[in-house]
Amino acid sequence: HDYVKAVDYYKVLGLDEFAPQAEVKRVYRKLSLVYHPDKTSALPQDEKEEHAAVFIELQNAYKTLSDNPTRRQYDNDRDRDKATVEIYGGRLKVAPHFDGSAALQKLAERKEPSEVVEAHAPCKLEKFVHGGHKLVRRRRTVFTQHGARTDLRTFHIDVPAGSTGQHSAVFRRQGDHRASREPDSLKFLVPPKPHALVEPRGEDLVLKAAVDCGQGWRSREHLAAQVPSVRGRHLLLWGRNPLQHCPAGPIAELAVSVRGCGLAPEGALRFRLRLGLEDEGGSAPS
Repeated sequence: HDYVKAVDYYKVLGLDEFAPQAEVKRVYRKLSLVYHPDKTSALPQDEKEEHAAVFIELQNAYKTLSDNPTRRQYDNDRDRDKATVEIYGGRLKVAPHFDGSAALQKLAERKEPSEVVEAHAPCKLEKFVHGGHKLVRRRRTVFTQHGARTDLRTFHIDVPAGSTGQHSAVFRRQGDHRASREPDSLKFLVPPKPHALVEPRGEDLVLKAAVDCGQGWRSREHLAAQVPSVRGRHLLLWGRNPLQHCPAGPIAELAVSVRGCGLAPEGALRFRLRLGLEDEGGSAPS
C-alpha cells in the first residue's frame, strides 16, 4: 500500500503510536459507522462530500497501520525525517489531515439510543371512518439547566380516513428524559373504541342488532327500513320486495351487505334484515 509519510495516520484514527492491531481495527470500524457513504445518505450534499473525503483518509490510515510490514516501513520513514530535522534543523513536513480524536470524543459522549415506550390511546370509531385527530395529554419528565421537572405535553395524532385495525403513531425522543440515553420515543397504539351500534371487522362494519322491516312487509311492493350506522352516516334501505307473492312461512332474516359504507372505502356495511313471522293475511301470529 502506498502511503504519504507527511500524513500522521495515527492522528487520523485518533490513536497513539503504540496502539495494537486490535485497537486499530476497533477504532476504524467505529469511525466508519459515522463516515461511510452508506451512513450519510440523509445528509446535505456538501456534508456528504465532506464525510466521503474523511472516509478516504480513514481507509488510507487503516490500510497503512493494519499491515505490520507497511506500518514498520511507515514508522521508519517518519522517524528518519524527525531525526533529520533534529540534526540539521528545518521544519517537518506535515500534510493537512483529519483528526479522529475529536470524532471519537463525540462518540464517547453520545448517549445510548432511546427506547420505545408504548401507550394506548383508544379513539372513536367515527374518526377511523371519516378521518380526524386524536389529542393525548401525557405527563413526562424533562431535564433542564435547573434540574428535572414534570410537564404536561399534548400529542396530536392523525387518524387517516379508512384506517383498519389498530392505528399507531410514533413520536421520536419526545417522552421522558433519561440520564444515560436519549429521551424515550413514544408509540401510541390507537384502537377504535367500542361502538354502541356497529363493530369493525377488517374493512367492513357489522351492525350488532338486526334491522326490522315491521309488520305487514309481505303485502308491500317495496321494502324500506332505516339502517343505523356510525355518526355522520344515514342509510335508508329501499327496494322491491322479492317475497311479496311468496306463500306465508317462517322467514326469519336476510343477510344484507352494502358496499362503500364500511370502515374502508372498499368495505361494506353488513347487517341482518329481520322479516318476521306472518300468516297469509299479513298479520303477526299470536
